[in-house]
Order: sequence, then C-alpha cells, then structure tokens
Amino acid sequence: MIRRFLGRFLAVVGFFSLLILAAIGTLVWWALGEFERRTQVELPPEAILVADWRGGVPEKSRGLSGFGPFGPLPIDGKMALPDVLLALDRAARDPRIKGLVVRTDGEGFGLGRAQELHAAVRRFADAGKFTAVFADSLGELQGGMVGTYLISAFDHVQLQPLGTVALTGLSAEQPYFGRLLDDFGIERQIVQRDAYKTALESFDRSTPSPEQAETLARLLDGVFEQMVEAIAAARGLDRTTVQAAIDQGPLLGREALARGLIDEVAHEPELWRLVQARAGTVERVGLERFARAVSAEVETPAATIGFVHAVGPIRRGAEERFGGRLEIAGDSLAQAIDAAREARVDALLLRVSSPGGSAVASETAAAALRRARAAGIPVVVSMGDVAASGGYWIAMDADRIVASPMTLTGSIGVVAGKPALGQLLERWGVDVAVERRGANAGFGSLFEPWDERALGRVNALLDDIYTSFVERVASARNIDQARVRNLAGGRVWTGEEALGNGLIDEAGGFIEALALARVLAGVAPDDLVTLQRFPPPRPPFLHILESFDLLTVSLAELQAMLGKLGGQGELRLEAAPPTIR
Repeated sequence: MIRRFLGRFLAVVGFFSLLILAAIGTLVWWALGEFERRTQVELPPEAILVADWRGGVPEKSRGLSGFGPFGPLPIDGKMALPDVLLALDRAARDPRIKGLVVRTDGEGFGLGRAQELHAAVRRFADAGKFTAVFADSLGELQGGMVGTYLISAFDHVQLQPLGTVALTGLSAEQPYFGRLLDDFGIERQIVQRDAYKTALESFDRSTPSPEQAETLARLLDGVFEQMVEAIAAARGLDRTTVQAAIDQGPLLGREALARGLIDEVAHEPELWRLVQARAGTVERVGLERFARAVSAEVETPAATIGFVHAVGPIRRGAEERFGGRLEIAGDSLAQAIDAAREARVDALLLRVSSPGGSAVASETAAAALRRARAAGIPVVVSMGDVAASGGYWIAMDADRIVASPMTLTGSIGVVAGKPALGQLLERWGVDVAVERRGANAGFGSLFEPWDERALGRVNALLDDIYTSFVERVASARNIDQARVRNLAGGRVWTGEEALGNGLIDEAGGFIEALALARVLAGVAPDDLVTLQRFPPPRPPFLHILESFDLLTVSLAELQAMLGKLGGQGELRLEAAPPTIR
C-alpha cells in the first residue's frame, strides 16, 4: 500500500516537474529569440520586404508574435491583419524598401481580409515599388477563387510547375439537420424576428427557407461580381476572359498562364533571380522585423488614437483565464473602451469582426461606446470579414462606420431557440423526475418544449429587443424607422449594399478607418499619430505562463469552466453568415 502511494505521489510530482521545466525552457527559448530580434532592429539602407501568408493572415493574433533562435515558437504568432496593413502602408512610404515578395497558398482568408490585403498591395505598387508573389498551388481540388483574387493584386505572379489555380467560382454550403433531429426525437422551438433571421433554421429544417435562399443568391451574386471585376482590372483582362477561366477551372499552371491569370510557371528560386534583376543584391527583411524597426524610430506624435480590437462571437461576462478561442466578452470590451475614454485619447478606432451573439453583452459594449462619444471622443468603427447582428449593434452608435465592400453586415434582428430532449430520453429508457414551484419554472428545461404561456413570454422578450434594435438603428443612423424595418428583419448585406442603404458611411478597410479617425481627431495628413491599444498588449512571457497555468487553477475555477459545457439559453443577436469560398 505504501509502495503504491509513493509510486503515485512520485508520478504526480514528476508530471508537474516536467510542466515546470517545459515552462522554463519555453521562457528561455523566447528570451533568446527576443534578444536576437531586438539586436536586429535597424534596417539596412536598401531592402526587399518579405512575408509568408500561407494559411492566411489572422484578424487577430491568438498568442505570441515572434520566433525563438531555432524557429517559430509553438504558439500561434502570426501578425494580425491590422499590423500587416500598417506595416505595408508604412513600407510603401519608406525609401529603403524597394519591393515586396509574398509567399501564399491562397487559403485561410476571409472575404473582407482578402479585400483589404488586395488594396494594400495595390497601394504599395502605386507607390512605385514592385510586388511579386509565389504560390506552389492555389486551391488544388478545393475552391481557390479568393486566393486567385488576392494574388491578382501583385505585379508578378509565379506558380510552381505542378501547381493548379482552382478558379472555380464561389460556393456557399449549409447542412440542414431537421430530418436527423426528427429521427432522434429531438424537438426544436425557434422564434425569430423576423423572417430573414435564419441563424438557427438549419436545426429545424431540411431545406433553406425562401428568405435564406434569396439571401444566399444575392450575397453570392454581389461578391462574385466584385471578384470578377477586380481580377479583370488587376490583370488587364476583360470580364469575359475571367468568366471563361472560371468555367474551365481548376486550371493547370500553363492554362492559367495562357489565360493571363499568372505571369510565370517556375520554382521559387527563379522568382528571386527576377527580384535580384529588378532590385540588385539587397537584404531581405521580414514584415515583422520591419514593423519592429520603424516602431523603434521614435518621433513625437501629434495625437493619440485609441485602438480596440473586438473579434469573435459575443458573450456575457469577462474574458476567461483559459482558452485560445477568439471571442468578445461584453464586460471586457466595455472596460477596454472605458479605459480609452479615461485616457482621453484624441479619437477611438474600434475594429469589429463578429457574427454577433448575446444581446445583453452587445448592449454592454455599445453603452461604453456611447459613453466615449458623450465624453467628446470621436469614434470610428472598422468592420472585418463580418460585423452582423450583435456586431452591428456594437458598431451602430459610432460617428463613422467603415466596411469593405465584401464585408457581411446588417442582420438586424433577434433569435431564440430551445431543444427539447424528452422524447429522445424516453426512447432510451430515461425517465426525468420533475418538481417545480412557479408557473414558468420549466422555462429553461432541456427536457420539454415551451408551453403556450412560456412561448408568450419568449415572444414578448424578442419583440422588445427587436423594437429597441430598430429604434436604435433609426436614431444612430438617422434613418426613418419604416425604412429600417425594410432593411432589418435579419437581412444580411454586403458592405457595398450597406453603403447604398445607409447602414455604413464609407467603403474601405482598417487603413481608411484610421485615416478617418485622424481627420476626426483634427490631425494633419502628414502628422504622426500614436495608435494606443486597449487593453495594452501583455508581455509575451505571460502568454507562456498562462499555457501552464493549470498548476494554480482552483477547484472553483475548474467547476466554473466545466459548468459552461452545459450552456444556458439567452436571447441572441446572431447571424449565420454563409461560408463563401
């Protein structure tokens, strides 16, 4: 018995010792890498900017941004989209940077992000600098329309000899689980305001509703037209040629070359020979190193613009201690906006990329935004791939809203749903004992559907939130309520459509929104501004320590984490934007 106890005790001690050693080793790895990076801050007199966009450019980084001395840290450290855009625009104005070379596979880009990067590359080229991109393949047997659209922005496009260009058009697919759930005996109740608020219909139907089918067709038409026109313009082709290439795709490299979609079929070393012929023998500088170097070149700013980055589904409460999932915690977002207000920034730039979520959390954040405006701080919202439903609720009170033409936004509406598992459990021989006090005590039960009384309360709650949503949009956007109702009902719009119907103010991305914030802050176009992040970035070693924070987790925290697995019903301002690829 004692021997067994000692064996288990030593095993536990050994396990935690390994965790501690791993944490220390990772910290040392990071520290050595940081030392190496910081000793390479200065830029050479002439350089080529290089970037690796394989797997996409994330809207927001999940962890460390950096490398150890022997390679990348085992934590997602890609530069976030705003940092990439800022670096590219700064490089376009920097005489030391002669050109840009990117490697990509065309994967992992949302519509809005692809459009912002496309525009950034074109601005770089318009500054008189060459741009080149290498891809080993674009999409292969999967859709490569977004990737082909992105690479069309570059002056020179090179594909590996065996690579393909999967320019096959756009597709939106959505599985419907209605028949499956019927077979299992799982009842569903979904209440929505209004007919186009289809976020939960895939759980209740076997085919799309007429409203959802109409929305998908309209969105695909709009995005498809934008992409075809952009590819044609960037590659100097007519629309008919691009359409013919799409209908033939996927294309072999030589077929894409013949149609003018790429410039060369060769291995990557050939690209660097071309670059050397254009720029001479100059040093290659990574995008992250360039960003770090120019940030170290201290100048006196004329103004400070606060920056808050809100990404992911919206939920109530504060940010959790664990987990790498990107999400918007209403309380934490409100605290960040309040901190910017208390710091008396000259303007606030809020970047929102969210399909929505909790109505209560959305209003918590929106109230903080209104407090900032009431304090005299101009607020500009930049929308990412999607800023719909609760994402739009947060954004609508800003002084100005900027969205890319391919951003998905709107979805002004509210939805609530409830599964009832009673029939399923009965089939499996499970009986549920019930004892209640109060007429609506079973309101949140997962074992039985809402009765008529409970359903009446659900409808009353949804009516109140939907009416508030419509009234708030009408007031914030200065649009007649009757017109807002025609735009609402859960309808999702592209940024291009939203500009036409008054839901946003300008077409553009993060850079355009920042320029607008400068104007509202009263800053001259050439004056330097400081972009101050709220909350401030944490020291990188804290990300590492938190990876091993299970050593100090309390029983109460573990119970709270496990409790979330059960989930709780809430009224949700949530869109189900289609995955278009």
